[in-house]
Parts: sequence; C-alpha cells; structure tokens
Amino acid sequence: MKRRTNAFTLVELLVVIAIIGILIALLLPAVQQAREAARRMSCTNNLKQIGLAVQNFHDTYNKIPAGVYDHDPATANEPEWGWTVMIFPFLELKNEYEVLSPTRKTLAEDISLITATSHNGDTPVSAWPGAVQPLVQLVGSELKVWNCPSGSSNIPITSFNNIKRTAGVTRSTYTGCAGYGINYGAKDGVLIGWKSLPGGRELAFQDITDGLSNTYLVGEKAHKDSTQDIPAWLGCGNYPGNGDNSAPLLSLTSYPINYFKGSETNNGKINNSYRKGFSSFHPGGVQFVFVDGSVHFISDTINVYTHQYLGSRYDGQVLGEY
Repeated sequence: MKRRTNAFTLVELLVVIAIIGILIALLLPAVQQAREAARRMSCTNNLKQIGLAVQNFHDTYNKIPAGVYDHDPATANEPEWGWTVMIFPFLELKNEYEVLSPTRKTLAEDISLITATSHNGDTPVSAWPGAVQPLVQLVGSELKVWNCPSGSSNIPITSFNNIKRTAGVTRSTYTGCAGYGINYGAKDGVLIGWKSLPGGRELAFQDITDGLSNTYLVGEKAHKDSTQDIPAWLGCGNYPGNGDNSAPLLSLTSYPINYFKGSETNNGKINNSYRKGFSSFHPGGVQFVFVDGSVHFISDTINVYTHQYLGSRYDGQVLGEY
C-alpha cells in the first residue's frame, strides 16, 4: 500500500500567496500612516522647541530676533547671519553658538576661514587645519531640530564648493514668516527682514497687536529643487537688501500653502515666485508654530486670505476657521 503524503496542491499554494499579498496590501498603508504620524510628531516637537527658543530670547533681550542681520548696509555681496543662529543658546546649542561666534564675527569672516583653503566639501574634517576644524564640522552637520524628518531627506545639501554663493551649507526645513509681500522685504510679519534697513528691526511682543496666538512665527519650507533657495540654518547669501537672497531664512504668506514643491514648471523652468511660500512633505498641509509657542497643522485648503491674515502681526482682520 502507498503511503499518502499531506501537502498543498499548486492551486492551494497560489490561493495562500494571494491571500498573503492582499493582507500585506491592506497593512502597508496603515504602516505608512503610522510612520508619517511619528514623523509629524517629531516635526511638531522641533517647531515647539524653536518657538520656545524665540520666547526665551525675548524674555532675555526684550525683543524678537530680526530675520537677517546686516552688519554693514554699505557693504554689498556679503553673507549675513540669520535669526536661526541667534536662538542657538536657547536650543541647547550653546557650544555650536560659540564656534560660530555671531556676536564677534560676521558670517563672511567665518566663511573666509573655510574658503581660504583649497579643500572642498569632500575633504575629511581631519584634513583641515586644526583651528578651523570645529567650524567645518559644524557647518557640515545636519542639526535635527532644524529638519522635519518627512522632508529633509528629499532636500539637497549645499556643498563647501558653493558656500561663497549661498552662504548656507547644511539644509533646514523651517523658515520664519516675513509676512505678506512680493519679496522677502515684507514688513508685516514677525521675523521681518534686514535689521539695518528701514523697517527691518527687532520687534517685541507688544508689536504683535493681532495677538501671539493668531500670528505665524515659523513654518515649513520643503521642496526638491536644488537650484532654488534651499532653506539653511546658517544664514543667507551674498546679496544686500530685501531681495530673494533671504529665501533660506524667510517665507511669505503671499502664496497658498504647498503652492510649490519643486515640481511645478513654467515653460520648462521653475517659476521663482512659487518658492517664496510655505510647503512641506506632510500630506495635506504644513505645520506652523505661532508666536505663543503653540504648533498647528494648517491645511493647504485654508482660505488664502485667512492664511495671509495669520502671517501678519497687525492687520486687525477677523480670522475664519482654519
């Protein structure tokens, strides 16, 4: 008598594989949603820390940082420090702040220490002169508090070879709100432009007459285009005034949320105006920290006028639902 062997038939095996495939297909979106929820929570924590750092800066100096610090308005084509570096001591980045020394040196002076050598961005830190190694290490580091985990991996890092052009080396995904306007010289936001220029100054909380809980402080800017104003925590580029060089540090509410993510083109070229707004890689909207330190997820379907009102510190407009 032949012994009968228990085994799956080919049809049964194919059915089992099909069932497993269906279960995986059903489970995968849930896993992706859970991962995005975790990334969004991390982003919320980053923005919360930045908001609290600005509040502590204000408590210490009775003012809010200016968007950009122009040390000499008569000098053109020099990079300048941003509001980002000024709050380092309140982000547990005191050592990094001392390496940069923004109160004792200009950003141009720091950059000159790097560009004075023949080394480029691929050179190991250990090969640089010892005196400049801490600076090279720092400006080549990605600081987690300045990067949303949903978007930072999609944003290119500026190389040392281009530091003279952009003045920012490592990426960021957060920019300050300059308000509503056609360029970064907008003056109705909180982190307004160049300190030394007319209208560009360090504000105080009493200047925000719309209320701290009704005004954007910092939001996300995340797009993939490597040629267009990648946000950077170090500073901004080699141009004076309120022009588009402030883009690594500031964004505007003149454009709808997520209006530009690096894919829209105009006759094959990117429309430069689109990149001035806020954007993110979170599905459906952008996260903002308000001046009161609260973090809100703002849908990209928000009424465009409400978005603009939230970007202004003194328009006196009644806000709708958002």
